[in-house]
Amino acid sequence: MHPAPALPPHAASPLRPAVCAVALLALVLPTPAWAGRKAFNRVFDNEVLPARVVEVQAQVTDTFGSPAGTDITAVWWAAAFGLSNTVEVSLPIKVTHVRIPETGAGSTFLDSYGADLRWRIAKKGTPPGFWRPVPLLRLIVEKPLATAAVNFEGDVVIGTELSKWVHSSAMIGVVSSSTAFTGEGSTKVTGGFGAVANLSGSWRAGGEVYAEVPLVPAGGVPTFTAGPDLSYTLGPFWVSAGSLFGFGDRRPYTASARLLWGAEL
Repeated sequence: MHPAPALPPHAASPLRPAVCAVALLALVLPTPAWAGRKAFNRVFDNEVLPARVVEVQAQVTDTFGSPAGTDITAVWWAAAFGLSNTVEVSLPIKVTHVRIPETGAGSTFLDSYGADLRWRIAKKGTPPGFWRPVPLLRLIVEKPLATAAVNFEGDVVIGTELSKWVHSSAMIGVVSSSTAFTGEGSTKVTGGFGAVANLSGSWRAGGEVYAEVPLVPAGGVPTFTAGPDLSYTLGPFWVSAGSLFGFGDRRPYTASARLLWGAEL
């Protein structure tokens, strides 16, 4: 997380009531005929929007128990565009709220903006057969506003239908942050695996594991997280919720809850 501005007094994040309200709405909506488009929390999947489809997406992440002694709430909005049946691009912006639980001090600021390009490597009209892996390549460029650095992320994602009821996704990626003027930066390798079961025509539930291994600067400690996932769809609207829990003495955080939703226009 990039350094935040000076922290004025603040009792608690104003974003938590909204997170709870949307999560409750997702649990009581009636059941339609098909399942949510994004089924995982941190692990990427291999689905893209169809050609000429536009979707508005949002995400709220609440992270507790970081080594720095802060809790962080991040809100992310994006407009996603289906450029073809295999290529999707989204343009996200992120607002972050940092707070110190012991003192109640907090600060909210515009964190970053960027672009996210996804290319699903599959022929148009190819049916998703069982045990037939479908790869996706992903490139993310993010510009944090608090520093002069630029973040780059490249991922290879493999999605597979394990059976009529179970879908899985595996990913490996590289995240790099660099500053053109000083040459300083950092690099880490990321990876994860998730699987979800189709509970009905509209609900999917499962879990995932996710890890990060720092490469530059040297001496970084690998981190490991795991947690459950739940997703739901109502017509053009989908919602996905999940939590990740850190493991080990050098865990990146105690828990991180994420709520994602989107709607086609």
